[in-house]
Amino acid sequence: MQYSNVLPGVVWNKLGWKTDAMTVQGLGLVNPKNVIRFYNDELHNYLASAECRLGAGLGGRVEFTRQYHNGYIVSMSHNTDALHCSKQTAVVRASDDFYPRDPVSHTIHIAPVAYNSAFFGEFMQPDWDMFHSQHQAAKYHGSARKISGGPVYVSDAPGKNNFDLLRK
Repeated sequence: MQYSNVLPGVVWNKLGWKTDAMTVQGLGLVNPKNVIRFYNDELHNYLASAECRLGAGLGGRVEFTRQYHNGYIVSMSHNTDALHCSKQTAVVRASDDFYPRDPVSHTIHIAPVAYNSAFFGEFMQPDWDMFHSQHQAAKYHGSARKISGGPVYVSDAPGKNNFDLLRK
């Protein structure tokens, strides 16, 4: 377990760091020397035993992931490496994640993504992240994504789509 070492100036500017989950509970990290073994042996074996076979029939999990990363969506794209690789992808994530259980996050999610899209939209197709079509704020999120000009997609549970909203 690793714990955040938050500097006093950061805490003074953002009081939430005192109760941030990673600060209080820590973050489990795999030793970099063991990361290949962890992903190939432990994580993959666990998922395979649960009959979760990513990329089956599509070249396997490594090739499947490589195709997604290099050609479709670059999530968490606000770093220099992602920007330098922008010729390899069509869509760039311009937002933080959609947090369905956090009511105050919805406006905070939409406003920055609109600003980020003004920048990213000059050289990439901005992606505003998925949302739930049955959520209390689904109309808000759906209409924001419609006017974004980017892809509109949802992370609904199977059979839980609000197709009336999605058709709009």
